[in-house]
Amino acid sequence: MKRVLLVLLLTSVYLISLAQTAKEYIALHPQKAWLSHAVYPVDMITSRAETPKGYTPFYVSHYGRHGS
Repeated sequence: MKRVLLVLLLTSVYLISLAQTAKEYIALHPQKAWLSHAVYPVDMITSRAETPKGYTPFYVSHYGRHGS
């Protein structure tokens, strides 16, 4: 039993040592350190779609959090 626990412990320590730290991740992706100020990546933002025929565009004002 001690051998199994030792193997599990050494395996978990090895796997943790391979993990990327938060500082390394932020250094690679600084735009993700902006918390809620940059929820969506810039490359996901696209231009507005054309209005389908027969429809009129309108503005919806919403004051609330959508939960992303």
